[in-house]
Amino acid sequence: MMSDISLNPLFVDSKTLQEMLPCIGRSKFYELIHEPGFPKIAIGRKFIYDPERVREYLSSRQDEGIR
Repeated sequence: MMSDISLNPLFVDSKTLQEMLPCIGRSKFYELIHEPGFPKIAIGRKFIYDPERVREYLSSRQDEGIR
């Protein structure tokens, strides 16, 4: 059971999230995660991200594209 969690973590940091989205370059990735409304949770000065909510967010913006 523990291996399922490690393969599909509930939350990830920005470095791991960027690795999960290899089609987005580093500068565009950082623009994206700083957009208002981007799903993230602040813990102190750090942010963590729910990969499922990020997928939903990107799917909802599918027709807009990322500029």
